[in-house]
Amino acid sequence: MIKNRYLLGVFFILLSAIGFSTLQMIVKLLPDVSVGNKMFFRNIVITIITFIVIKMEGISLKVDKKDIPLLSLRVICGTLGVIISFYTLMYIPLADSTIMQKLSSFIMLILSYIFFKEKFTSIHFIGLFIAFIGVIFIVKPGSSSFSFGYILAMLGACCTALAYISIRGLGIRGNINPFAIVFYFSFVSCVIFIPELIINTPSLDLKTLMLLLSIGIFGSIGQYGITFAYKFASSREVGVFEYTQVIFSSILGIVFLNEIPDIYSVIGYVIITVTGIYMFNYNKK
Repeated sequence: MIKNRYLLGVFFILLSAIGFSTLQMIVKLLPDVSVGNKMFFRNIVITIITFIVIKMEGISLKVDKKDIPLLSLRVICGTLGVIISFYTLMYIPLADSTIMQKLSSFIMLILSYIFFKEKFTSIHFIGLFIAFIGVIFIVKPGSSSFSFGYILAMLGACCTALAYISIRGLGIRGNINPFAIVFYFSFVSCVIFIPELIINTPSLDLKTLMLLLSIGIFGSIGQYGITFAYKFASSREVGVFEYTQVIFSSILGIVFLNEIPDIYSVIGYVIITVTGIYMFNYNKK
């Protein structure tokens, strides 16, 4: 039984990685559609699906006053993180954007020390330093391939880390259901971009409409994949498999976008991924 739950956890986290990677690829396939419109279609699908789940399960949407600040931080930082990641994809390759997002796990080490007083050892510091070296290989500052998108990617990783820290804070308090957190995040993000949809309505031919709806569908697969993964297994058991998203993004970038990473980027991917896996195992111990 325990083994089956672990395998289910691995399956859903791999499904999540595929969902998020495919979502980002589709975003790059729609360069003429505004980020606001992409955000609306991403969140409207997730909002509808989450609301149906909440009603079916009888989950309460009530929020205690003391949880409003953390929930607001999750919504604001989460929305900013997704917006920035969408903009980032306009400037840098898919695989580069994906691995830069994984920096959020390293940033969380610092934030966890600041907000939760968790240990920050010399191993953590060395891990951060090595990850930074990996970033240098990917960004290649001073070279002709350097792009403003890499700065955006690092800013997006910071926003994502803050969003995850707020989720963790809400989880520690245990007053609000995770599905309710997802609902409020997607619903508010959706409402914010309704004016953009009205003012700057995209030319919705069948292909564009299908791709926009696919952003929401694959976003839902990613969101619920990771939700169910941690329902069946702990993050200590399956969290390391999140790095497979880099592999999926690389494959999708090569096959559908003709984005072939150079040797320096590949070295950076390996450095950050190996360091992330090592830090994951270190923290588990």
